[in-house]
Amino acid sequence: MLNNAKEADFVYFDPPYAPVNKTSSFTSYTKEGFGTQMQIKLKELCDELNNRKVFFMLSNSDTKLINDLYEKYHIAKIFASQMVNSKGKISEVLIKNY
Repeated sequence: MLNNAKEADFVYFDPPYAPVNKTSSFTSYTKEGFGTQMQIKLKELCDELNNRKVFFMLSNSDTKLINDLYEKYHIAKIFASQMVNSKGKISEVLIKNY
């Protein structure tokens, strides 16, 4: 499906977020998981889309891994409310190539 994306199309990704600490456990929507290697593959896909002049945006956790992977793109820090625990707001990132 992304092979059909052409110049000026827009793609939004909402992957399982990179864990923010060692006790973070949700890293996938499927049994196969979405660990560091999948985060890297997603970044490579974003690079491919960028090279094809396809606009993209993705959200993820505000971690060193994610910030390092996407350092050449626009990274905006946002604060999101967490409904699952009592920590209140956590820092997340929105990354885009436009």
